[in-house]
Amino acid sequence: MKDLETTLRLSVTQIADKDSEGKERLVIEVLEDCNLFDYMVLDTTYDNDNSVSNLLRHCYLFPNHEVKKGEAVLLYSTKGKNYKGQFCNSKRTYHAFYWGLDKSIWNNEKDKALLLKIANRIETSV
Repeated sequence: MKDLETTLRLSVTQIADKDSEGKERLVIEVLEDCNLFDYMVLDTTYDNDNSVSNLLRHCYLFPNHEVKKGEAVLLYSTKGKNYKGQFCNSKRTYHAFYWGLDKSIWNNEKDKALLLKIANRIETSV
């Protein structure tokens, strides 16, 4: 049996501009080369003990997109056009994605961003 890949390749480092229309975003660091298709982000709420709840309010599945170690992924809550590029005065490459939601979602200090690596992703029409 093949060992499961356990290397952490991405890490959420910040929820920037919380509750700010059009600017709110997750900042995700790329720790190792990978394809974002293997990942998803969940917006979760919290239980009374401040642990992650099973109530999942929003889910974002990344498209098939290669990223390299040292780059950053920005996941904006709002609508927009995905792009890859460099910001002014920056030597770093950023990949920006848009969740497509109508409003900001990180509006409570206890909200949690849950980044998951998907072992198998099969899309089926039913």
